[in-house]
Amino acid sequence: MTLEGRNRMKRNLSKLIVPAILVATVSCSGEQGPPGISGSGCSVIEDAEEETITVRCANGSQATVSAGKTGTPGRDGISCSVIQRGNDQVLNCSDGTSAVINGNSGGSGDGSSCEIKTFETGFNITCSDGTSITKLDSPAINAGGAHTCYLDTNGKATCWGKNDMGQSQPTTQRLITYDVGMNHACGITDADQIVCWGNNMMNQATPPSSGSYSHVSCGGNHCCALESSGKAACWGRDLEGQVTNAPDATSFFSLISMAKTSCGLQLDNTVVCWGDNSNGIASPSSSTFTKIHGCASHACGITTSGAIECWGADWPGNQNTTPPGDDYIDISVGANNGCAINRSGQISCWGDDTRNLISNAPSGVFTSIALGGMGHACAISFTGEVVCWGNNEMGQSTVPSSL
Repeated sequence: MTLEGRNRMKRNLSKLIVPAILVATVSCSGEQGPPGISGSGCSVIEDAEEETITVRCANGSQATVSAGKTGTPGRDGISCSVIQRGNDQVLNCSDGTSAVINGNSGGSGDGSSCEIKTFETGFNITCSDGTSITKLDSPAINAGGAHTCYLDTNGKATCWGKNDMGQSQPTTQRLITYDVGMNHACGITDADQIVCWGNNMMNQATPPSSGSYSHVSCGGNHCCALESSGKAACWGRDLEGQVTNAPDATSFFSLISMAKTSCGLQLDNTVVCWGDNSNGIASPSSSTFTKIHGCASHACGITTSGAIECWGADWPGNQNTTPPGDDYIDISVGANNGCAINRSGQISCWGDDTRNLISNAPSGVFTSIALGGMGHACAISFTGEVVCWGNNEMGQSTVPSSL
């Protein structure tokens, strides 16, 4: 699906994409015959050319969600629109069929056999015949010490660069989100479970085996993930308390893991940190933030006003001397530098320029950015192209031709 198509799909499904996990049942009713009637198993069918996703059932009924069309019949490849009806979200079709989407186990049909699950980065449809599909709103890029990983909109991870510990050999499971540590990485599957790969010398690639998770962050040799309750669960190196000192009664919506320290964004947009406090890394600003990122012994964030603030170590290259302005939307921090993207899609970088990470920052319009711990960076352009620059000693800045 093209980037334009993904954006259209995102807009048409915007009422389904919420910043929390929702498991709902799809039930179609009307003259076409409800897909959920007993014995009429449903399947998920994707048409990448037409940019549609169809739930088709054995009794002949179906509902198609199209990126380009809304408010028309749910058969013959024509789309349905998402509307709000009372407390329910509904796929409404002009042929009389409708798909009721809510948090209940039932719906308007009888024994419905497909489920829609939405999460912060996209949605999943799974049917009782075993067919399923996962769609993410946009691709994601993350960088480790000397390797890089990319997650496409189908939830497939691709990694390149250093691979002496298997850090560039990702899971084949579909992921909804992920993060990359120094020599390892972990992701959340579309079943809300954690899977990891790469270096496991300090159990950093051995995540909790039970529970439901929505977000993960990996640092030097440890990771933290968000449980469904918003509580942080951490594992791996714990010599400085970055694992076991996680606040027990605090609810977060985002986490970052650094060399020896972890931080979380609370629901009131303030930051709490635990673990090593060398150079003040565990003593964040009292400002409120929408996004934070950290590496080694320093961290930066985008405040609720859109400006950038940093804390922690400030060596070398004045890595805490951030660019002016108050319109930033994405940020990433490396060991000695940082980069951010403003609302116009332009990249601004600061800090150490030994690897030409600052001076070679690309021009153009970009949507997301990731900095590695050893002087490289990658970004995704508005057109979906992956661009990398800086240190390339281990091939971490050589984007695979398959992307």
